[in-house]
Amino acid sequence: MKRTDRLGGTRALVPTRLRIPRLFRPRVRLILFAYTLLLPLLAIMAALVFYPAALTFVDSFRNINLITFAPVHFVGLDNYRQLFTDSTVVRTITNTGFYLVIASVGELVLGLIFALALRNAFRARGVILAIALLPWALPPVVDGVIWGWIYNPTYGVLNGILKDLHVISTYQVWLAGSWSALFFVVLVHIWKMVPLATVIILAALQSISGDLYEAGRIDGGGPGQLFRHITLPLIRPALAIVLSQSTIGAINLFDEAYVLTGTSLDTRSALIQDYLITFRDLNLSLGMALSFVITFATIMVTVLFAVWLYRGNRTS
Repeated sequence: MKRTDRLGGTRALVPTRLRIPRLFRPRVRLILFAYTLLLPLLAIMAALVFYPAALTFVDSFRNINLITFAPVHFVGLDNYRQLFTDSTVVRTITNTGFYLVIASVGELVLGLIFALALRNAFRARGVILAIALLPWALPPVVDGVIWGWIYNPTYGVLNGILKDLHVISTYQVWLAGSWSALFFVVLVHIWKMVPLATVIILAALQSISGDLYEAGRIDGGGPGQLFRHITLPLIRPALAIVLSQSTIGAINLFDEAYVLTGTSLDTRSALIQDYLITFRDLNLSLGMALSFVITFATIMVTVLFAVWLYRGNRTS
């Protein structure tokens, strides 16, 4: 089509481009569709996680005690002050710190060793992996019962094996001492969580291309140098995930300690102490304060490992 301009000439009509509203563009529609699919999950999380967490945080600044039935009123930081001045609570936090350090180091080191051992294919490798996952698949209470039989001072397997090997002369009560009981409790937790760490690190190891190792060998790199400059940097995200899982599990350790030693102060974790304060003493506000401290510690550990992973990715 042509039209005449003001000077008498003619020119072709150029069709104007139809502007599509931003709301109906394919990319925007795709994003809106994705958030629509997430709405049910967000609603469930808000109802079962965010709202109870916010309510717990608010109530931790009040006095709610179902034994005294005192009038509920705002007490500020009194609950938190009472927690950190209570020797029992401080002892349980110390026990949890011990669990955290030993479990994190043990699960990371053992998981890395087992993953390196299972990296190359060999006969019955799949069977070994399936068997190795059993401790992680079992409920923590079952793990505690099994190890309770192993640690038993009368008929325990551990005493029997060590005595047959002439390592000990008489049967030992492994869960009697303070520090020894802590160690043997966290050993059960490590035994349960190492399979998960192994699988995570093994998946990262198998994603590394063999060409990188071949290039490193051509450049004269030895096994130690290849591990340091190729393996470790490339499995750094997996190591961060393992450390996050191990620390969160150690901070929230409950079943193993409760099944093996009950509420003994020698092995009592902060989570067990929170349970006793809330459901035995019925001091709900103090229990909420301690639960918020545990939650805050868990979040901070997760953030620290996320920052460590982010900085490592930027520098690499």
